[in-house]
Amino acid sequence: MPKYAAYSASKFAIIGFTQALALELAPYQINVNAVCPSLVDTERVTQLVNTLSENDEQFKDKYVELLQNRSGLVPLGRLATRTDVANIVSFLASEQSNFLTGLAIPVAGGSMVH
Repeated sequence: MPKYAAYSASKFAIIGFTQALALELAPYQINVNAVCPSLVDTERVTQLVNTLSENDEQFKDKYVELLQNRSGLVPLGRLATRTDVANIVSFLASEQSNFLTGLAIPVAGGSMVH
């Protein structure tokens, strides 16, 4: 996205670091993966909208507007939840993911398809 160069660079750095670490630690049977969530409906979203609002009524309108706008960009039609992210982390911490390493896993409802 325009005007997000530093943010994008930081995200690419995390993916590169994940891949390099995965290769370095593979001989020790240590898996390294990155979880890459899109916007998650948390207190952070509430704080963001609160900062942009002048009063409680405006907050409600801006909150609904943000959710509708961002949800419209996601093929599954909603923002990620904490549970969505936690489920991926739980899977990666389980024995079921033993053969996965060096991955950047988007938890983004299809909005970050590679």
